[in-house]
Amino acid sequence: MNMKETIRTMSTLLLMTVAMVIFACTFTACSDDEMNDNTDETLFLRPLTKNLFGIWKQTNSYMLQDGKWIEDPIPEMYVNDLVFCPGGIYYHNVRREDGKTYMFESTWSADETADTLKVNGEGIRLGGLTENEFIVLDTTATDHATGEVLKGEFKWVYTRVNQPTKTAYTQLLGRWQLQKRFQEQDGQWVEVTQDMPDYCAREYDMRGSCALYTLTGDKFETKRYSGCVGEIAKWGEPADILSQWDICSQARVEIRLCFEDENTVHIYHPDNYDSEAEKMVPGGHKDVFVRMK
Repeated sequence: MNMKETIRTMSTLLLMTVAMVIFACTFTACSDDEMNDNTDETLFLRPLTKNLFGIWKQTNSYMLQDGKWIEDPIPEMYVNDLVFCPGGIYYHNVRREDGKTYMFESTWSADETADTLKVNGEGIRLGGLTENEFIVLDTTATDHATGEVLKGEFKWVYTRVNQPTKTAYTQLLGRWQLQKRFQEQDGQWVEVTQDMPDYCAREYDMRGSCALYTLTGDKFETKRYSGCVGEIAKWGEPADILSQWDICSQARVEIRLCFEDENTVHIYHPDNYDSEAEKMVPGGHKDVFVRMK
């Protein structure tokens, strides 16, 4: 059995059961050893619900072997952030090992008696909660290679952070207004004004959703997308990929985008990219959006 694969699988299971309002939280760090040496009153800060509010980043994975917790380093690309909000809502910020990034919304509650979290109706056992860390425990895992369900003791440690990890998707959060439109002519981008709407904006939220607002004359339209998934550009590709589900047409569409800086993004029209050849083609269009304050 591959140890790294097993523990990584457990993180995947948590992703499926534990699904960002961005809080600014600064606390004094507390190590795993401090957690394990404390009394029950110190080990679990009460009430659980209040002390879980905020942003948490998965920082360690362990498997119990011969009575000892053996750490398996989390891959550098992998991100698993949880944002617990008042009102029983929380957001999940994920970047998988293949580079795909996304966010989604879920519901949660804490059971003070059983020391568990309930996420979308599923119970998750807690192994401790301090000001700066909380631990999740489980007894099963699935081997990705074989599909075998493995029995054992598994542990993940989450550390409180001031802000979620920056990913290809979180960079898009907020509202962006169309500023300019360009057409490629003889290898140069030339600004065009024909067919420009009076107002156009894209808004991405922490549920992984996008709303596209367009005003042309007295006609205002809203188009909505869900299940947005960002992917960092592969080597040699000029722009990142954003895949999103068109709620109206019930089809998944892909757009190419490139950040000029944190507040400016270039979005390429489908006519600018040959998906079969996987390369940019001449004669296409692109829009430049700026972040709205």
